Amino acid sequence: MKIALGVGILAAISAVTIPCATAQSKQSQEGTILSVQKRDVVMPPVRAGADTVRTPLQSHYYVYNASVRLNCEVYDGRYESELGDLPDSLAANNRVPVRIS
Repeated sequence: MKIALGVGILAAISAVTIPCATAQSKQSQEGTILSVQKRDVVMPPVRAGADTVRTPLQSHYYVYNASVRLNCEVYDGRYESELGDLPDSLAANNRVPVRIS
């Protein structure tokens, strides 16, 4: 009886502390954007000099690679857009919330 009660209490304590520990590790912190580079992506690529009438349909989108400093580390992030519209908040020297997962 005492063993079952002890195991039940231990399981209840473990169930409460584990979600709290994982929730704390996913808190966002304040980072600073160092740079943003825009890249125009066309898929599939078509070789130079190809007949434009016989080329396949292509998808076109923009990729923005952003370097963000968080404490002493620099992380690379990526933002994709079909319209080429980068939010104003994603510019160099802006502070943004960062969550490392």
